[in-house]
Formats: sequence, structure tokens, C-alpha cells
Amino acid sequence: AEMEVVEHSVIDGISTFHIVGKGRTAPFFDWFFKVRDVYETFIDTTTLLPLEFKRAVNEGGYLINQHYRFNHKDSNVVTQDSMFVIPVNAQDMLSAFFYVCKLSALEFF
Repeated sequence: AEMEVVEHSVIDGISTFHIVGKGRTAPFFDWFFKVRDVYETFIDTTTLLPLEFKRAVNEGGYLINQHYRFNHKDSNVVTQDSMFVIPVNAQDMLSAFFYVCKLSALEFF
């Protein structure tokens, strides 16, 4: 697995960190169960809350492609076919990891 901040971008006038996480099986295990996952999040640089989350999963031929758009003001997240109510300061799995790392770094210094 690897995670990196690939670029700084702007979404709807909001400055964001674009973070990509990739997971894959080691070549030897591809014979048994091949995994190629890509997760992307776009995090507001001011609030550290996610604006968008993308998920492209390929695990043993099982495919998932999802796109989530967060609306923290109205406490919801919208997918391709649904809308869900979310709690205050909700995170996706990648932004949550980034948030914890960021807080840990601040506490260290």
C-alpha cells in the first residue's frame, strides 16, 4: 500500500489536497487473488474535511467504482445513486487517515 499527496487543486473555489492511496497484492499472490485498489480524496486545506472521495476497487475480479461528494453544510454525502445523512466532521477512510497523521504530527512538535 502507498499513500501520497499528488497535487494541490481547487474544487468549487475551495483549495484542496488531492491524496491518492493505492493497494495491491505482491506479485506472487496475484496468482491466487489479485488486488488493485485506488482511493482518492480531496480535502479542504482549511477544515481538513473531505469534499470528494473516489474509490476504484478491483479485488479478485470484483469491481467497485464509487464517487462521493460531501456537503458538510447540509450534513450529507451524495453518491451516484443515493444520498446519506452524515454526522458533523465526517471523514472518508483516506481523509481520516490523513487527519490522524496531521494531528499526530502537530502534537509531536
